[in-house]
Amino acid sequence: MDDNSNNFLLRVGVREVEAAFRPVGGFAPAIGCMDERVIRLSETDSRSPMVRLAGAGGLIGPDLASAVLEMTDVVRRLKLKYVAYHSDCGAGELMARVGGKHPSEGDDLAREFAESVAKTACVKTVRSPLDGPVGHHVALCHYYCGVPFAPHMVTELPTGFVTSRFVTDGEYGKRELVIAAGIALGEHGLGQFSTKSPYRIVVVATNGEELARLLVEARAAVTSLPARMRRRIAVEGFVAS
Repeated sequence: MDDNSNNFLLRVGVREVEAAFRPVGGFAPAIGCMDERVIRLSETDSRSPMVRLAGAGGLIGPDLASAVLEMTDVVRRLKLKYVAYHSDCGAGELMARVGGKHPSEGDDLAREFAESVAKTACVKTVRSPLDGPVGHHVALCHYYCGVPFAPHMVTELPTGFVTSRFVTDGEYGKRELVIAAGIALGEHGLGQFSTKSPYRIVVVATNGEELARLLVEARAAVTSLPARMRRRIAVEGFVAS
C-alpha cells in the first residue's frame, strides 16, 4: 500500500475544484449509488451532484429492512426528495447475495430498496442512467468524502467511486472502500493497476483533523485486504479549500 496523503491534487495537475464542492445550482436533493458510471440523476440531467452510497445505502444494515430504516432517517435528516437506483448495480448483486437470492435479481432488488426507502420517507424514486460500459467499471479511484463532493463536476479529476462518508459511520465507510476495491481490482474493473500505477483511495475532508481521521479509516480498510490487492492501492487526500 502506497501512502501519500498530501499531494493528490498536485499529482493530477488540478488546481481548481470549487465546482466539485460548490456546484452551480447546488447539490441535487437526492441520494444515489457510489458507482462511477452514475453521474446524472435522470435522463434529462447533464451532470448531477448528489449524496452517494453503494446502492443508495442498500448495504448499510445487517439486512434490507434495517437498511431501509437507516436510509429513511438519512433522507429525512438531509431533507432529500429523491432516492435513485440504476441498472447493472453491483451493490444490488451484493444485496441479493446477502438476502439469499440469485445475483441476477440484483437490479430488481436495488429498485425495490429505493422504492421502499422512498415510500417510508414520503419522497420519490428516480432511475438514473448508466453513463459507462455495462458489466464493467472504469473507476481509477475512490473518493471518500467527509464533505459533499462531486468529482464528476470537474472533468480533470480522475473517474472514481464516491462514498459520502459524512452521512454514515466509519465502520460502514470502510466496508464501502473494501467493496469498491474488490470491484476495481477484480474482473469487472480496469485491471491495469500496479505498484507504479495504483488504484487510489482519495480522502476529501473539511479540515486537517478530519483528514487525519479519515485517512486512518482508509488505511484500515486497505490493511484488511489481501496483500496482492494492498500493494496496488495508494491512499491520498486533501482538505476542501
